[in-house]
Amino acid sequence: MKPCPICKYETRLIHYYPNSVCPQCSYQTKTKQGQVIQFKNKPYYGGFISIIDTIIGNEHECYINDIPCLAKIYKDEIIIETIY
Repeated sequence: MKPCPICKYETRLIHYYPNSVCPQCSYQTKTKQGQVIQFKNKPYYGGFISIIDTIIGNEHECYINDIPCLAKIYKDEIIIETIY
């Protein structure tokens, strides 16, 4: 376990992604312009997509409480990690 870099809540440690955020913070992702951005797994093909206002894209950059983050994939799970 380790503290989330955003809210300090205890969350699991993923050794490949030591700056990953907790599940609660990962649901608060926004674009730089403040729009809600969601990340979903691609069915059948692997990887993931971003969704901003129902528009599907390939964005990886997001923000949580104005802290820059990146969405990444780890074992079919989308991980949000702060950029330090």
